[in-house]
Amino acid sequence: IFPLQDAMTCVEKCSKPVICCFHGYSIGAALDLGSACDIRLASEDARISLREAAVSFIADVGVLQRLPHIVGQGITREMAYTAKFIDAKRAKEVSLVNTVYPDKESLLKGAESLAMEIAQWAPLAVHMLTLSFGITLLSERIQNSWTVTGVTVTMASMAIFEMVYITFRAARAEAS
Repeated sequence: IFPLQDAMTCVEKCSKPVICCFHGYSIGAALDLGSACDIRLASEDARISLREAAVSFIADVGVLQRLPHIVGQGITREMAYTAKFIDAKRAKEVSLVNTVYPDKESLLKGAESLAMEIAQWAPLAVHMLTLSFGITLLSERIQNSWTVTGVTVTMASMAIFEMVYITFRAARAEAS
């Protein structure tokens, strides 16, 4: 599972803004990936769902940790517990997406336009903003951590979890 978690975390940690485009049915990895992006857009035909409950599966690639920072705890829990599809209009209402476009073609044009708008600014400034947002999220996640046998484990942050896991693995290797 670590390689899948790493893939989503790489998107979240990307030093450049990442724009997600939801269209059609967006479930499973699509929502996982979208929650790791900086900006999310959708076409009117988008249907988004956190389906794990419906298929007796546990979401463990970071969506349950990232989504509350986007839509809040209540909406995240509702999506997780009910496994209902939400349409693009509802996704915009709950701030999962910023803008809804009439169709896929206009969605992709809108995403490109937004990317070009961002690209006009100084690359270093955009990079530093991206890092700043990442640090803020990491700080919030660390505040939500707890201590288990003297080791602080932050389930919400795969980066911290990996660091703790690697540290634990190294300590175990030294002990043997």
